[in-house]
This record gives sequence, structure tokens and C-alpha cells, in this order.
Amino acid sequence: MKHVIVIFAMLMSMSAFAGLGSNATTSVKQISKIDIQRVGGEVYYYFTAEGDNWNSSNCPNAKSGFIKQSEIGADAFLSVALMAKASDTPVQLRGICGNGAVGGTSDAYLYIDYITLDPI
Repeated sequence: MKHVIVIFAMLMSMSAFAGLGSNATTSVKQISKIDIQRVGGEVYYYFTAEGDNWNSSNCPNAKSGFIKQSEIGADAFLSVALMAKASDTPVQLRGICGNGAVGGTSDAYLYIDYITLDPI
């Protein structure tokens, strides 16, 4: 049953997979923690990997992948991440290394534009 739910969530969020400008892809790992934070007028979703590192060759310090809630498809990313966490299904993230896309300077983050379940 949990595989049916995970597949359903993935199919419902296919529009969230249309990212452009990516420069880092993570290892396939389980999500250990999901955080939701409000800063000023924005809400952010953070996805932390088991072991506190996504092990991306292009973004070796990335501990959390994140996306702004206001981005198109962000709620679909959250849905897929919640289903993956609940079912212990590993995921892989892709995005831009660092939080520069939101005005930051830390390479401990990956601003994600893609999430996929493993296996697909």
C-alpha cells in the first residue's frame, strides 16, 4: 500500500520536476528530517539527508536541500518528501549549490529544482 501512495504522490507532482539551471545532483539517500521555516513573508521547506550530508560531488557541504514555498510545485516537493520519509524510500535531489538564489552565501544548502524517488 505504501508503494501505491508513493507512486501516486510522484504522479501528482510531475510538474515539480521541470527544473532548469541545475548544477548539482545528490547521492540517493533517505530524508532524516523535514523542516518548515517562515522568514519574513516567505516560507521555506528543508530536507536533510541521513548523515547530515547529501554527498553531492558538486556541492560537498550540502546538508539540506530547500525550496521556497512560493515556487511553482513546491508543495508537490513537500508531498513527495513526506511520502518518502514516511515510507523510508530514498530520494535524490538536484539543484543549485548554495543559498545564493535567496540572497545567502552558504554552501551548506542546495536550492532544489528536482526530487526523484529511488527506485522510480
